[in-house]
Amino acid sequence: SNSNSNSNVNRNLNKNHCIILKLEALKEGILTIDAAHYKNNIRASVTIVTYNPLKIIEPRQNPIVTLGASATFIFEGGPNPWYLEKAAYFSELLAEDKFFASSLIVNKIAQEINRHSYQITCLNYGEYRLRFSVGNRETNSNSKPAKSQTMILFICKNPSLILIRSS
Repeated sequence: SNSNSNSNVNRNLNKNHCIILKLEALKEGILTIDAAHYKNNIRASVTIVTYNPLKIIEPRQNPIVTLGASATFIFEGGPNPWYLEKAAYFSELLAEDKFFASSLIVNKIAQEINRHSYQITCLNYGEYRLRFSVGNRETNSNSKPAKSQTMILFICKNPSLILIRSS
């Protein structure tokens, strides 16, 4: 055992704990930790799930489109489906202000594990904030489900310039 790691554990001891472990995930995965105190016949178990941070892959900048035009958004990362109840998994892209929901058409065009694609079509001019959320709903086997979210800005306005290029 490395003396440096032992000193880190000892510094974290207090009157309410006999040991505290600090874990750092190196990659996505699932870990179950079992603890037992055999003298008092006490047992506990916890499952820890790690995942990559949620990020926007496409577009790289906030898209600006005109009436009737669309932009595709691709999100990656966030929690994976809970391995005991995959049906509790969700992903959604919703307008932050429900009043503007009728100004956009939001279609899910693809969903793979860790990758979600949506196409947003402009129906009315404006700037719209949308929230993408991904995670798991609470279930009997997952009382503290993981959820991640991020905000995007979708701008729909009249074009100020049209360029035509020959190839």
